[in-house]
Amino acid sequence: MPEVRAAAKVRPVDAAWAFALRAGLAVAFPLVVLVAAGEPAWAGVATFGAFTALYARDEPYRRRARVLTAAATGLIACVLAGTLTALTPQPEVFGTAAVAVTGGVATLLCGRFRVGPPGGLMFAFATAVTGAMPATSTDLWRHPLLCAGSAALAWLIAMAGVLVDREAPMRLAVARALRAAAALNDTATGLAGPNAAAGTAGPNPAATPAGPNDDALASPAGLLARQQASAAIERAWRAVPPDRPAEALLVARAETELSGINGHRPEAAKALRALADAVARRGPAPIAEMAQAETDEVLGRRVYTLLLREPGARRPGPVWPAAARVALGALAAGAVAGLLAHVTGLGHPYWAALSAVAVLQADSLRLSLHKAIQRAAGTTIGLFLAGAAVALPGDRWTLVASIAIAQVCAELLVVRNYGLAMLAITPLALLVGELAGRHRPPT
Repeated sequence: MPEVRAAAKVRPVDAAWAFALRAGLAVAFPLVVLVAAGEPAWAGVATFGAFTALYARDEPYRRRARVLTAAATGLIACVLAGTLTALTPQPEVFGTAAVAVTGGVATLLCGRFRVGPPGGLMFAFATAVTGAMPATSTDLWRHPLLCAGSAALAWLIAMAGVLVDREAPMRLAVARALRAAAALNDTATGLAGPNAAAGTAGPNPAATPAGPNDDALASPAGLLARQQASAAIERAWRAVPPDRPAEALLVARAETELSGINGHRPEAAKALRALADAVARRGPAPIAEMAQAETDEVLGRRVYTLLLREPGARRPGPVWPAAARVALGALAAGAVAGLLAHVTGLGHPYWAALSAVAVLQADSLRLSLHKAIQRAAGTTIGLFLAGAAVALPGDRWTLVASIAIAQVCAELLVVRNYGLAMLAITPLALLVGELAGRHRPPT
């Protein structure tokens, strides 16, 4: 099936190790401190504050600081909400409702303010797992405080790069926009994608050797390449400040390639990649020959920013349909899972509501289908890996090491393929609950 093949595709990425190590350090540090202090049950709750480091992955540092602060505040509120549901007479019922509401509200806010992956998932995750943990009235203040402490540490870890290279996120965003435009060019000229041979097929293959391949652009691979290029260019516009015209001209160059106004040529893709390699390095931005339209685009955005005092990026469309879809889907999935758990005696019914949040917050039906396929396959295999990790001989330090390793692996894989990431995310979720539950002090 084409959709299954598309869901199984592994994407190339760059700069993944730095982010994965930041996320792993943000999770590992509070776990080590609290377990060493003899409070492993508290370490499980502190993990949710560490999820702050998962947001604003490559954003410029000024915007990153704002997004991380908002994410930390949201995670603390979700931990409090989860603890409240754990104290109710029927935590499974109230917990499902809390996950649905949290997922919907978080999806709405993340869409409105253009917060990228993992979107509303981590907020729903914090609510669900905290709601499934045994709790006392003391935990109403202790859990949010633990979450706040680890969130503050995660904020510092995620922002530490500003001391080394303040402009690195901007250069990375521009380089990605240029590479995405080059990949679109490859697809359009028949050099990549499932219709690669279409541009040379027919009675006169030499007629359009360097022209655009309409069949390739209309194929699933072509539509995906166009979507990825558009998203990368939009992120680059947000990353480039008004006082950096050289980098802005490079983004305008990528946008011209996206428009196809000058046609698509193989040599153009090669030039775009050369510019991407040059701008990714420290130092002055490379100078490229620019068209008048590209210069006008940069000037227009500069004037727009000066007049309106906001970035020259498009406002997002209505996001409430996605939020409603997530909330209703999570509520329905959680209700069905709760009923099955009651009948069969299986545990972790909140996982179904979380799966609904992860799948339904995608931007389109096609992406939701891909995520459903990836999550089902990845979770199934991940459950076996989680069982093996829990069964490993060792003490609480084994669990701490397993959680940190799972976090790093999840962040290395999630940008490549969500299904592969589930091989690490599933054990991560269950190990966090295991650490909190196995070493919970008697009440």
